[in-house]
Amino acid sequence: VIDSSNLFALKEIAAYPLKDALWLTMNDSLLYANYGNNSFRVLDVSDPYNISQVGNYTSARVWINGPIVVSGELVYLSVYDEGLEILGPDNDFDSVANYLEERLYGSNPDDSDSDNDGMADGFEIKHGLNPNDPVDANSDLDGDELTNLEECLLGTNPLIVDSDHDGLE
Repeated sequence: VIDSSNLFALKEIAAYPLKDALWLTMNDSLLYANYGNNSFRVLDVSDPYNISQVGNYTSARVWINGPIVVSGELVYLSVYDEGLEILGPDNDFDSVANYLEERLYGSNPDDSDSDNDGMADGFEIKHGLNPNDPVDANSDLDGDELTNLEECLLGTNPLIVDSDHDGLE
């Protein structure tokens, strides 16, 4: 952290280890440190003499390949080979951001199972089901004689007949 009140006499006033951070993005008093791989840290820099880490995002599936853009509660990431990933708060922990539940899917951001069919909204959205229609729990998308709800409870994919890869349908 550098005191820039006098551009002709800059001086360091504090330091925080951010080894290997490729991009830094500020939003109000939060600093986002992007490491260019699949992770970034969020630091509270409101007090430059007492910087603290308030968040850490890591994903096994993404490679963040550019600066992080923050607007309000949403964080925008440029993801290698996938395009844009938008992160935001997820009140019900169903792996779908509140913003997407409200504006895109019409599901309840405060209820992880908006239609009360036993399948989390995130599971339904990931597999092309309707998080607002309880009837889809009893259907069988892949014809393997397991309902979508049974596939959800077993942790198998309702779109693939042999999603457990045991050679049996």
